[in-house]
Amino acid sequence: MRRQFPKSCQAVTCALQVLIILLMGAFIVGPSAQAAEAVVAADTSVKGPPPAPDAVKNFGNDKKLPVDSNQKALLRFDFSSLPAGTTSTGITKATLYLFLNKVSPGGGSIDISVLTSAFVEDTVTFATAPSSNPPFASAVPVPASAQGNYVIVDITAQVGSWLDSPSGNHGIQLSRNAGAPATFAAEFDSKESGGIPAFIDVELVGG
Repeated sequence: MRRQFPKSCQAVTCALQVLIILLMGAFIVGPSAQAAEAVVAADTSVKGPPPAPDAVKNFGNDKKLPVDSNQKALLRFDFSSLPAGTTSTGITKATLYLFLNKVSPGGGSIDISVLTSAFVEDTVTFATAPSSNPPFASAVPVPASAQGNYVIVDITAQVGSWLDSPSGNHGIQLSRNAGAPATFAAEFDSKESGGIPAFIDVELVGG
């Protein structure tokens, strides 16, 4: 699989991190374990609510995925890198990695929800935003100290559900948690950023 590291890493530090990850992986899960990376297939944000002009604006080409009191991020992932026919019983863990490019002083927290209807990256707006379930991950910490690094979330159950029923893979929504400061604002890298777009590390059963 393809491991990605924060842009702030020094070369030597990154090399040591790679070695540690490989050694820990061999020690913990044994030589039979495999992993695959699900890359982001579509990502954008929506801004609203109406009557703000931005409620009917599309942000599909933006380099950042902002999350604040007026903006939500939408992401959908491609699991074609997994062996054909993989279902929930074929994975042991799935971990979401979101690269935090910028966050307001003091930080805050976000909610992550499963989308229950589809979105098209190049056309979706706040006015046409997809529906979503209640958050499966609530008040995920996004501290100021995480800027320039990953926000990491276990997403195993959701990935398993998508693998069992691929037609239900509409993606996820990132939104500001109600308990976060009103001034909380975060920006995650999009796939258009040239930086580190979101991805899901999927650990597979067997080898």
